[in-house]
Amino acid sequence: MAAPPNGIGKAMKHLDLDGHDLPPSPAPSSPSNGRKYALATELVYTEGNDQYNSSSVPIYQSATFKGGPGQEYDYTRSGNPTRTHLERHMAKIMNANRALVVSSGMGACDVITRILKPGDEVVTGDDLYGGTNRLLTYLKQNGGINVHHVDTTNLETVKAALTEKTAMVLLETPTNPLIKIIDIASIASAAHAANPEAVVAVDNTMMSPFLQNPLDLGADVTYESGTKYLSGHHDVMAGVIGINNAALGDKFFFMINSTGCGLAPFDSWLLLRGVKTLAVRMEKQQNNAMALAKFLENHGFKVRYPGLKSHSQYALHWSQARGAGAVLSFETGSIELSERIVEATKLFGISVSFGCVNSLISMPCRLRETGEHVTDASGQLSYIPFPTCNETGRPLELLFGVEKEINCTLDFIDDPFFHLLEYYVHNDAPLTCRIPTKPLPPSALKAEFEQGTQDDTDGQGSLSEIYTPMVVALAGTLQLSHLHIASSLNVLVHAAPKSVAPGTIAAATAYSISREPPTRIVIGDSLPLRFSVRWYPNTSLPSGWTGVGGHLTFSTLVYCLISAGASAAICLAYFRGIELPRRLKSHGKDRLGGVERGGLGGYGIANGGYGGYDYGVGKRD
Repeated sequence: MAAPPNGIGKAMKHLDLDGHDLPPSPAPSSPSNGRKYALATELVYTEGNDQYNSSSVPIYQSATFKGGPGQEYDYTRSGNPTRTHLERHMAKIMNANRALVVSSGMGACDVITRILKPGDEVVTGDDLYGGTNRLLTYLKQNGGINVHHVDTTNLETVKAALTEKTAMVLLETPTNPLIKIIDIASIASAAHAANPEAVVAVDNTMMSPFLQNPLDLGADVTYESGTKYLSGHHDVMAGVIGINNAALGDKFFFMINSTGCGLAPFDSWLLLRGVKTLAVRMEKQQNNAMALAKFLENHGFKVRYPGLKSHSQYALHWSQARGAGAVLSFETGSIELSERIVEATKLFGISVSFGCVNSLISMPCRLRETGEHVTDASGQLSYIPFPTCNETGRPLELLFGVEKEINCTLDFIDDPFFHLLEYYVHNDAPLTCRIPTKPLPPSALKAEFEQGTQDDTDGQGSLSEIYTPMVVALAGTLQLSHLHIASSLNVLVHAAPKSVAPGTIAAATAYSISREPPTRIVIGDSLPLRFSVRWYPNTSLPSGWTGVGGHLTFSTLVYCLISAGASAAICLAYFRGIELPRRLKSHGKDRLGGVERGGLGGYGIANGGYGGYDYGVGKRD
């Protein structure tokens, strides 16, 4: 076999190259490009030696390279120019001496754990990504590896589990989905004290190199799923490994070359393209996550997000990271309510994964590969899969993209029911928003509430409290008109606090609270509609127009007179062939799919009063 070029043989003397007849590989990637720029600049700045000076790295979509032994590339399994360019770029932004890219994040984890031998011990956390837990379980059952799951947020507990046999400490911070923060530096120091040869590997997927660099904190290896933030578009599967130790890097390369899990040329190009926009995407995604985290927390939910000062490990997180990321979880206290929330969302897609430009939502307790390790009464640690979905506060997980955050406050509406109808009729407004929410009181989900009870005190508490359906995001168009009122969707408008000006509605959102299967909202669908409104009198209006509670008779009479007059005018115009103003024709068949003459009109019933509920019931014709 020909000697490997560029001194590779010296760097890999400890490996039995001759026994495997491996083809030569490209030189180890180097993060050194001369001057070091700001990280956001380094993400987009790449150097290359393309013979045509291409501003975009070429895709060398070739399995083999001509020239025979001795040249830098001969077979893409062992190395490819596009992949090498990506590896050098990733090493630079990960603050690593070498980076390697493989076909998935779990592929990266697999490569790292392949250096373990039967009898080795691994210390890891009790809230691991499901795929990692599955791999460790397999190694424990079939590879003779002893795996110890401990509470890695407790340094003393970790130290107690470390021994001279500890070959690897596998960490994840923040964890997914419970958002626990792990002290990387302290655990790395403790692990190396127990066994200087122990490898401390940190899954950095939840942060990305833009927000956290585990190698700077004492870790030996950092790895992450390039499918998430690094790619940012969910159009490529990839995994990245960053290391500083040359011997360890050579071991990993040997595994990658032997198993053939190196990243393909086109996938390498896609990942490199995604990395260049990492900074701008992460900033926007973090802003979206922080906004909703504050909303949810301000309305009583238990929110897990390291950007909130209420997080028990807030200080620790910010001592080792530069941002909070774009994944949060919160608890509803009810599996049924959580399911309704997830199934009612539109803007948030129901899916696993995160880090994409689109926002996602999931119930980890409904995912087969998720769970946690729980210590029972006898002190034994056992793995409890989340699919049990018991009532112990399993969280909902929100995964933020870069969509525009839309304010859905309707504080310009004076009359709680008719003006709300007017707003949607004349604006055909899409209800796409994220709003602050509190769960409905338990009594609000009872049958009597669904039938329209008007007890304004039942389950409501103080008037200053805000109860709304717990919908985080929803998209759709409520195509309402006085002839067509659309359907199977309950629109609830919650009460304004006392500090808000009288006669205003603080916010609105759509949410099904019926006992029927949850309805997904599709733009253009006709849906039976019910309005539930709490409001405060507007003293600036004439007394008869303040609302519909204490002045029910007068306001109803006025509305009837106006409605009768308008109807008469329209009928007269129709039968005499008079051209109607454009505004009155704007919701004809082109907008609502055709309004047939002679159809039944939608009707509204309003009652209630200060602090009460007003119900408008609409039916399709």
